[in-house]
Amino acid sequence: MTSDDDRDRELEETPSPMDSNQSRPESLSGLSRNTHRSAWDTSLLGFDWSTGVSPNILPPQEVTLQATSCFFSCADSYFYIMPWEACADLVRGIYNQSTISSKSDLCLLCAIAAVGGKYCTDEISDSVCQGYFELACLLLQDTIEHDPLAAMRVCIYLSVYLVLDKMTSTRIMLATGFNIARSSMSKWMQTASNVERVEWTRVFRTLAFTECWLASTIGYISDLRPEEFEDLAASESTSVPDGDIDRRLIQSQIYKIAQISAQVHKQLLPGTLLSKQEIGQLSAKLDLWLEQLPESISLSAACSADEIPFMRRILLMHMVNISTRVTFYGRVIKLSQDQQATTANLSVAHRVFRLPEYVSDTYTSFAEQLARIVRLLKEGQGILKSSWITIHASFHAALGLLLRVTQHLALGPFCGMALEDLSSAHVCVQVLETCSERDIAAMRLLHGVAPLYQSLKQIADDPCRSRAN
Repeated sequence: MTSDDDRDRELEETPSPMDSNQSRPESLSGLSRNTHRSAWDTSLLGFDWSTGVSPNILPPQEVTLQATSCFFSCADSYFYIMPWEACADLVRGIYNQSTISSKSDLCLLCAIAAVGGKYCTDEISDSVCQGYFELACLLLQDTIEHDPLAAMRVCIYLSVYLVLDKMTSTRIMLATGFNIARSSMSKWMQTASNVERVEWTRVFRTLAFTECWLASTIGYISDLRPEEFEDLAASESTSVPDGDIDRRLIQSQIYKIAQISAQVHKQLLPGTLLSKQEIGQLSAKLDLWLEQLPESISLSAACSADEIPFMRRILLMHMVNISTRVTFYGRVIKLSQDQQATTANLSVAHRVFRLPEYVSDTYTSFAEQLARIVRLLKEGQGILKSSWITIHASFHAALGLLLRVTQHLALGPFCGMALEDLSSAHVCVQVLETCSERDIAAMRLLHGVAPLYQSLKQIADDPCRSRAN
């Protein structure tokens, strides 16, 4: 059994890009897979800035506004990159000019629209998203030179775009953002106001979150430096009055989850099987976040209240947290499997049933909790087809539950818990089916887990016939 998915395999082979001193990769144009151009011919982007550039090079204003709006309505739950009001001003400012005056403004607008368009592909074609992406890449170097904060924002947007497009160059784009911050931050901070310092910190925190989340999910050592972890922890107060649910608080908490998770998963990378005590110590580090969580955004508060502002954000936050647990114990299981494969000539099934009970039970328990959140989001119509956090969570929740169903099946007839697990796994499979309409990684994960679900479901429906066969 393996817990690594196709998205992980596509991304994990990329070496760390942080050794490069370049502020920007030599060529980012064309890194995206989407090469069809039916609505926006990006060959027209080789324009001459010295003669002035009209907003007519862009898609119509209503298309760009829809794309940018989609980002803020979908991904802004856990990302802070800039305020929506500033984005709306950016759209109006660009389109109300006869000649575009700022390359950095245009670069930022195209980066937002490229990602946002990915969340509404029913209305905005891939070719339009690709056009936004390529124009943002074309203007990135000028933006780095003239507006480092805007350039950091662009790098985050384009990193998310590349994640959604399953590209290994995601880490290169993140490295570009870190290089901009490290080369510009100290000089910029000397003249920045307190408000500007907080803004810079929040943008850098989102860059750090993206890096930490990918590191812990895919399985590589984060390139965030120890002193940067400490600076982020001390730089921004996110306390709010009891009972007040604030978007900034939730975004800060999601970063903390990713940060702790990246540090914990770093201990698993050497590939050495850990003792029960060592696993407990690492798990306890993951517990720190939950112990310090304000009651106003706890999972019990979200589930018990009739109406809670930002409920989807709270559920997504807890989904990220429990996903880190499932991923952690999934990697522990894989290490155990790999060790058994080298020391004993056993089938995969036999190796699964020789797993330490405390590891298997904890893994499936977290998978059950994760499936409950997936169900809550599905029932509340809160599933985003292009949300890589939801796709990752749905796959691993289904995998963990189906492992427990398989164990029950081997020990005897189906019990009530096994049937409940099958029902919860089915919800996760349905979510993957929904996401696979738009996301190729979701489709591949669905093809990996759906046959196992169908086989176990057939046994549950007709156990006598299945056992006879």
